[in-house]
Amino acid sequence: MPFTPGSVLFFIFCAIFTIGVIVNLAGPKAIIDSYARWGFPAGFRFITALLEAMLLLLLYLGFDRMGYALALVVMGGAVVILALNKDYKPIIAPALT
Repeated sequence: MPFTPGSVLFFIFCAIFTIGVIVNLAGPKAIIDSYARWGFPAGFRFITALLEAMLLLLLYLGFDRMGYALALVVMGGAVVILALNKDYKPIIAPALT
């Protein structure tokens, strides 16, 4: 199974979400502007960071299915929001994840 702890794909998957947590918490201007452009309240990036941190914790604790399900919800939500806002360029990353 390719997504087991210790595999390269698992490491990359976790690294992507770790970067997501850090970027959403740090809140660079581009991220803050994106959330505002999509119509979300100013602090919504913290909710995104919390969800990403929760899925990483679930994976770490061995609750793989719940962790991957939450990842699907987060990335699926990102794809839907980007598509609804016709913001197609950044849609590739969450779609592939």
